[in-house]
Amino acid sequence: MRRKTFIFVIVSMIVLFTIMPTVVSEGAKDGLLLWFMAIVPSLLPFMILSNILIKMKVTKYINRFFKPLFGIIFGVSAEGSYPILIGFLAGCPVGAKTTAQLYKNKDIGREEAQYLLTFCNNLSPMFLIEFIGVKCLDVKRPFLVLAVAAGSAIINAWLYRVMSAKKKCSGGIAKVEDWRKDKKDCDIKKDETSDKNYPTMEAVDESIGESCETILKIGGYIILFSIITSIIEYIIPVKYSIIGCILAGIAEVSTGVMQIAGLNGLSGILLFNTEMKTLITIGLCAFGGISSVAQTYSVISDTNLSIKDYMTAKIRQAFIAVVLALLVFRI
Repeated sequence: MRRKTFIFVIVSMIVLFTIMPTVVSEGAKDGLLLWFMAIVPSLLPFMILSNILIKMKVTKYINRFFKPLFGIIFGVSAEGSYPILIGFLAGCPVGAKTTAQLYKNKDIGREEAQYLLTFCNNLSPMFLIEFIGVKCLDVKRPFLVLAVAAGSAIINAWLYRVMSAKKKCSGGIAKVEDWRKDKKDCDIKKDETSDKNYPTMEAVDESIGESCETILKIGGYIILFSIITSIIEYIIPVKYSIIGCILAGIAEVSTGVMQIAGLNGLSGILLFNTEMKTLITIGLCAFGGISSVAQTYSVISDTNLSIKDYMTAKIRQAFIAVVLALLVFRI
């Protein structure tokens, strides 16, 4: 049934693409420009350098440095420290890709990898501060947008640990010892290249190739969802454009928040004021959009990590972020 539903959706999209060529073309162009002008310059260098560090086994030294801090805050093992660092710095889907790579190398176990996915795969700091805080929301202290996003991720991680412990009937929260046991019991087939000693240039060459493949996949998802958001905006009547903006943001966050930023008030429905803009925008940013979920799935698809659990965690984080925004911005 699920397969039939998916086929029906694809066929429906092909029909829409055929009868709306101008809308599809504009959406594809916007998605391509977003990918080429913003995503490639910001993500590709992080992906290449992160892959090089993992292949050359440099991450263990980084882990030793950050383990005391991240171990206290997040309760992760030493090996789980690096995805947190690179995830918060580079943003989605680099955090997920790094987590999946360490899991395939058997550096971390499945439960810890699934746990890391709940909070280390967010929008990048520069995107949240400059694009969201300054350009879209025009708040006096744009760094607070990043603080809310990071805070919601930390609270979400804590809640996940509590719920994981309750499922195991152990009480309290999941601890580092649980991750170590999980790693020992992990049954995933180890990546055959994980123990390879890479010469420097071979590590660089493979890292560039793998990162370019990933960034192309991300580009495909961005273009596809940009087309979908264009169709949503075209189909929904003007007087209900607020609904179209929110749906566009759920599908692809950057397109949606740009549309929301351009709205001051809409006749016939509830006033869409500055405070409401802030709450909706921050909630959408915490969730990341279905496009980011699809991008995350593309980098974890060769593992047995659950995209359903990841999406559930991101929805929970969105609600947490809205509550934090109410407190931080005193709306």
